[in-house]
Amino acid sequence: MGNYQYDPESGSYGGVPLVGSLKRASYGYLPRNFYDGDASTEKFNRKQGAITYIFNHRFNDDWSFSTRGRYDDIKTIYRSVYNNGYYDSDDGSSGEMLSRSAYGTQEHTYNLAFDSQFKGHVRTGPFQHVLMFGFDYMQQKAKDAEAYGDAPDLDVLHPDYHMTIPDMTPYLNYLTKLHQIGIYGQDEIRWNRLIITGSIRNDWYRSHQVEYLTPSDTHQRSRQITWRASGLYHFDFGLAPYISYSTSFQPQSGTVSNDGGTTLHQANPSIGKQLEGGLKYQIPGTSILLTAAGFHIEQSNVLVSVANTGYNVQSGLVHSDGFEFEVHAKAWRNLMLTAAVSFQKVKDDSTGKPLIQSGKGNASLFAFYTMPSGPLKGFGFGGGMRYSAKTYGGEATYGSVWLPQYVLFDGSVSYDLSNLSHSLYRWKISASVRNLFDRHYISNCFAYGSDGEYCYYGERRNAQVSIGYSW
Repeated sequence: MGNYQYDPESGSYGGVPLVGSLKRASYGYLPRNFYDGDASTEKFNRKQGAITYIFNHRFNDDWSFSTRGRYDDIKTIYRSVYNNGYYDSDDGSSGEMLSRSAYGTQEHTYNLAFDSQFKGHVRTGPFQHVLMFGFDYMQQKAKDAEAYGDAPDLDVLHPDYHMTIPDMTPYLNYLTKLHQIGIYGQDEIRWNRLIITGSIRNDWYRSHQVEYLTPSDTHQRSRQITWRASGLYHFDFGLAPYISYSTSFQPQSGTVSNDGGTTLHQANPSIGKQLEGGLKYQIPGTSILLTAAGFHIEQSNVLVSVANTGYNVQSGLVHSDGFEFEVHAKAWRNLMLTAAVSFQKVKDDSTGKPLIQSGKGNASLFAFYTMPSGPLKGFGFGGGMRYSAKTYGGEATYGSVWLPQYVLFDGSVSYDLSNLSHSLYRWKISASVRNLFDRHYISNCFAYGSDGEYCYYGERRNAQVSIGYSW
């Protein structure tokens, strides 16, 4: 399979200063269509192509082999002017001249990845085994040239979007090469109603980065064994409790500094572990499925961006504890219901605070009904709501930033066109609307005190219509 896509001109979704969006400014609040950039400078041009192969072979009823791979080539030119999250005045709450900067990058990335695995079924006494053994490989080469500069302040009450933007100064120009090899194996054991799964994986990772502007040549090598074990038991009345424990290894792309940007190095891989337990319950004789789960996650070396810079810092350890509950049901004839609730608490040990953009939880409820007969047979309609609890946005000059909770409503309709004519068999038309009532809300904020405090307005009403054919 192959694909090619060319985006000759797109744009950037700019932010707004925290004062004037989340917090009232002397002039009130900025409108949702506020633009913080410069029309003559803005540029987003991207070309991307990919080739994919998939091969499957079955030796017999018990053993099979599959392999798949993909090569990507992506070239991007990006340039924008953005706000720094503060006003150039003595009193940030009353200023109207918004401080801005300019940024540009030219990137060219090549990716190659493939995964091959054997799967088989064997029996040892009363135990049935589903075995899997595999090997995967990832290679990436990335060229990146970045530039940065000052931009004229913007009068938010009388904006001029065609100013003269000074030339930017190159500050990064590097070439990065990444390689990752992994081998893995898994055994899923079934004995009566008990299922036990165990898997193990070994990763070898290496990277090489050359920086040309401030000459440096850095290498990184990592090797990590990760594993997973889980157990699940099916009771005959529909209940299935389970428990699992897993570890993780995730290489990260990004530049890290531990001394305020004086020296830079590549990000270290993130290491994690997770304990999860829960219940699944299928009510006998119905399609109602209930699931509940609790989890505890610990992750090290998490990347945390630093405002108005091109680098990150890596936190020591992040804890995530939470609970999730879901319901899926065909409540009545062609009426489908789904509901979900989750709660979580995320803490970064290095700061004693939550991670920026980590929320307290969310909830959703959706229903969809399809007419089974009559003149509207094949017509479906539905809707629902999405709730997001308050979210941590960082530390501002006045203290901790918490985004308020919000509720959004969505709607959708669909129609099976074969009900109009047999010649339209397998054709379907559908339409959906997100944020149906065009709710005004703030989706996230990044607050770094005097280094910048800015937010992003949430998506406005968004309608999409599609026509599809299924084989």
